[in-house]
Amino acid sequence: MAQSAIADSAFLVNELRARNPSLSLDQYAHLWVNDRTREICKTYDQEVYPDDEVALGIRNRFFFNLIETYFQKPGDKIFVNLGAGFTNYPFLIRTPIKTIEVDLPHVVDYKKQKLSEFTKSGKLPVRDINFIATDFNDSGDVAKLEKQLLNYIGNSESLFLLEGLTYYLKPSAFRSLIELICNLQKPNSVLALDYWPPHLRNHETCEKFRIIKL
Repeated sequence: MAQSAIADSAFLVNELRARNPSLSLDQYAHLWVNDRTREICKTYDQEVYPDDEVALGIRNRFFFNLIETYFQKPGDKIFVNLGAGFTNYPFLIRTPIKTIEVDLPHVVDYKKQKLSEFTKSGKLPVRDINFIATDFNDSGDVAKLEKQLLNYIGNSESLFLLEGLTYYLKPSAFRSLIELICNLQKPNSVLALDYWPPHLRNHETCEKFRIIKL
């Protein structure tokens, strides 16, 4: 799977996190960045939102601290990252955690390939991550996903993360995901997400992002 098959915006967020790792706490974001990504980001800075590196840095830091704190407490727990993209949370936490990452098939294929390269070269620590390929806007895929996750989670506590995902979901798909999570999570579990209300699609920044030539 070539990088060219992945939307450029998927890599752009890594460049924004990589610019200030002391803010984002993501020391590995740069691994997903190349010269093309940096050039795209310059255009994004000029035409869309010049301060997004701060917003995304804070977002990554918030979720990382939340995940780290949750898994510091004892218990049988699992981390489920829905729409994981090229985030690095399992590698940023020093103690390995049970992790499931879910995303579109071509994203999963590319990430698995790159993670294999990064760990073999010593750029990333070894982590045992289970991947599930899913289209969240496909009701059949989501029904299948619930069964797959149940096999992994069982009676374990869980932290589900939906980061930077809700913007891309149909309202019905978002409701289905929330129902899925409610069906799977046990007491003392956590759901973490950032939510983009539908009306924000008409916000000036979102309009600029859609028309920018990435």
